[in-house]
Amino acid sequence: MRILLCPNRFTDEQILQAKQCVSVLEEKCGHVCTLLPEDSVAVYGNDGYVRFQQEECDLVISLGGDGSVLRAASYAVELGKPLLGINSGRLGYLCVIGFEDIERFNEVFDKLTLTRRHLLNVFSEGNKYTAINDIVFGKKNGGSTVDLEIHIDNQSELNIRGDGIIFATATGSTAYNLSAGGPMLSPDLDAFVMTPVCPHARNEYPVVLNGSHVVTVAEKNKTAEIYVDGVNVSPLRDKAVVSKSELELFLYTDGNVLKAF
Repeated sequence: MRILLCPNRFTDEQILQAKQCVSVLEEKCGHVCTLLPEDSVAVYGNDGYVRFQQEECDLVISLGGDGSVLRAASYAVELGKPLLGINSGRLGYLCVIGFEDIERFNEVFDKLTLTRRHLLNVFSEGNKYTAINDIVFGKKNGGSTVDLEIHIDNQSELNIRGDGIIFATATGSTAYNLSAGGPMLSPDLDAFVMTPVCPHARNEYPVVLNGSHVVTVAEKNKTAEIYVDGVNVSPLRDKAVVSKSELELFLYTDGNVLKAF
């Protein structure tokens, strides 16, 4: 099997783990690994481990925590390849194999289930961004309260004043959404959740929406920022549209839908 490995590589320990993972996958498990050019340089000091083109891989593997999974997932979605997470970080809700089990990789891999995860798009000022976990309209660096006007399918109107609002996929429902008091969704649901963040009004609650709904968000005070999977991508200058993405993520799991709960 041809594997694109996307490791954490910011500390000496992470670099050693990446080298060990490549060694085990190739020498003991019989696979062939490639790294992205920047990862190869960081881990090996050169681009010698760019062994084949990314689109030629059969599987994308992340090595780290859930942050590494999100980084690797962007490549998996773009390439249309399945993703598997190996946890060597602190949190690994989306990871299915522990770093300590990599020598049993083939044995564990044969027991995994390939699942399909729905994603979200946000369109703003002619740009499209795709989220695996969530899209957030919120304050920048703890700034002024945002005042959001929200329309669902150009009909229902909501006004949210507070720190912002989260639109989370079923996969991302156990991340920021859960911390903000939103519900956990079964990862196989074709649905997403809309959760206000510290709303001023007490009657503003999370809402679970079917994946067919389209939501338009505008901001009255022009102070909101758009965050996609934790990255600030743009100010909310006029309005933005949130909808189910045409893209999907195929993620290996152990079949236990309650694992992240």
